[in-house]
Amino acid sequence: MSVVDNPELGLALGAMDYLVKPIEADDLIQRLNRFNLRRSSSDNALRVLVVDDDDAYRTLLTKTLEPAGFTVVPASGGREAIELAKSMKPDLVLLDLMMPEVTGFDVVEALHADESTRDTPIMVITAANLSDADKRLLNGRVSKILSRGSVATTDVVGMLKKVVAHRNGMT
Repeated sequence: MSVVDNPELGLALGAMDYLVKPIEADDLIQRLNRFNLRRSSSDNALRVLVVDDDDAYRTLLTKTLEPAGFTVVPASGGREAIELAKSMKPDLVLLDLMMPEVTGFDVVEALHADESTRDTPIMVITAANLSDADKRLLNGRVSKILSRGSVATTDVVGMLKKVVAHRNGMT
């Protein structure tokens, strides 16, 4: 998710879809439902690690995803996200890039470097304009780049399902 409305950029980075912050709850759910997610665990709910240093935005995503049947594990920063991803093995990571100290880029790098988390789908949410260097860094390592403001939060639900279904070989 990003503030920049540039779907061509997101798609060029390998994204299956594109969202811009702020996103509407209904759109997030609608997009996530398009993904036909399959759980990687025996639990009934899909586990989504939601990583954003903005408490209000993290709460918005949680309140959007939980009623749609997702189990949300919130993380307020990159270091916490890396630890949680390695210990809980989420079905998907919904990740803000621009965070203090350990950034979303650092999280992508750490999860990609670890064999136990390498195949975990990552959807990036950003309000930032990505440079060419940023795009190269993320290329092939994230499933989707979403831009805050270009999509509603309900669209994210369908996208999440699609990303996990793709990882599980269902697309």
